[in-house]
Amino acid sequence: MKCYKSDNDGTLVELGEFSVEEAIELLRIHREEDGKNELFIGASRSNRDFVEIGCCGKKCFMIHTDILTKPSGFLRSLFSKSSLDVTVSGIDRAEDIFRKYYSESRDSFERYLKSIKN
Repeated sequence: MKCYKSDNDGTLVELGEFSVEEAIELLRIHREEDGKNELFIGASRSNRDFVEIGCCGKKCFMIHTDILTKPSGFLRSLFSKSSLDVTVSGIDRAEDIFRKYYSESRDSFERYLKSIKN
């Protein structure tokens, strides 16, 4: 999958193709870099299908992705959010999110994120 680094200003640096283990190692390295909390590590299948993980300190991680699978029903789809933001505690949980993104369908991945958000 393609990986990249992104910051809060929208600057994006393409890193190339990474395996899931390489993406996880990149996340670990990023976590150890002090003062770089504005940086997100992302993986993408396409321009619209992506996940970004950023550090909110040494043990807290923010996950961001757009919602691509819309709920059924007119009112539900009309009032649904366009993105999904989840905070997790611990590097193990953040690594698991990369593993899920790499291995599962988009629909399954979004359901998983929604389940840990609640």
